Amino acid sequence: MSALLLENRIFLHYEVLGRGSPPVLFLHTWVGSWRYWLGTMQEVSLRNRAYALDFYGYGSSMGQAPPSETLDAFVDQVRSFIDALGVVDVVLVGHGLGAVVALALAAEEPDWVTRVATIGLPLSMNWVHGLPQRASDLWPYLTTDRKAALPVQQDSARVTDETLQAALQATATSDIMALAQRVEQPWLAIYGQEDPVYRDILRLGSGRWPLPTSAYHHVLAIPQASHFPMLEQPRLFYRLLKEFISLPPWEDLRNLQLRDEWRRRFR
Repeated sequence: MSALLLENRIFLHYEVLGRGSPPVLFLHTWVGSWRYWLGTMQEVSLRNRAYALDFYGYGSSMGQAPPSETLDAFVDQVRSFIDALGVVDVVLVGHGLGAVVALALAAEEPDWVTRVATIGLPLSMNWVHGLPQRASDLWPYLTTDRKAALPVQQDSARVTDETLQAALQATATSDIMALAQRVEQPWLAIYGQEDPVYRDILRLGSGRWPLPTSAYHHVLAIPQASHFPMLEQPRLFYRLLKEFISLPPWEDLRNLQLRDEWRRRFR
């Protein structure tokens, strides 16, 4: 276990596996901690150096400061981490809360971030309405496979209601579509087809999703998965993410497709 002391007396816990470039940094969602990324990190670390951190108030990150209440506060944690460790040309992989943070940092620091993958990025202005406000209630709401999501349950018990509500508020008040328009790097947006936060929008089909799409901005939904596709459909998720990380920067992301037996599609 490693920790980084930030200027505001926050101890930021992180884990690291493997070697190789580009480095990959994993950012967790509103519940859980770095721990549910472990399987993904083990896969990615076969070729890349993989980092995962706990946002302040989550997992083993601690301190005397109040919970982070703004998106900038979360972005600053990641910026300080990257700067302190000297991580360059990083691939950001963010989930839920971490997806918004990753997108914001990619927009603000294009020289630091080579590409970004988001999982469960909020799609509408009212996505937070109706969500449980306690971590013990939110994690089971977000998954269709509680057995697969056991790592989330174990760490959600450590997330205080104050921390969760501050994190939800920080992302709910962010103009995510404006951030999306500023991202110039290759960006893959991944969703679980049954994610309860976005299910109604996802069922409209990709042509109705509000995210910008192009050769460098691509959206894919993983079937039979909800908010935690890395736990609910790990093989599909691992293959897709590793392929995205390894693609040349000029390649059309629309060549990435989900298949039972993974293969690239070329036009």
